[in-house]
Amino acid sequence: MEVIIKKSYVKDIAELPDDIKLQIKQPILLLENADHIFDINTDLKYLEGGPKNEKYLRFRIGRYNIGAILRDTTLILVVVGSKGDFYKNFP
Repeated sequence: MEVIIKKSYVKDIAELPDDIKLQIKQPILLLENADHIFDINTDLKYLEGGPKNEKYLRFRIGRYNIGAILRDTTLILVVVGSKGDFYKNFP
């Protein structure tokens, strides 16, 4: 699976503590080597909203959420945030 990382995701990651960065990095590495997003064992949920040709996803890792867009076999990582801030900014 191809994983594309947006600038907003990189900015959000830079603001997190180092231990959280390591926790978030592991599933992303697994996604790059997976054939499908459900091949990794993580809390994943489809979100409503946005254009019909795109699927919005939320990955929960600890107390943080990763917002992503799924287009065919490409996963675009958009934002990272704590639960309260995440749903204000995504989708």
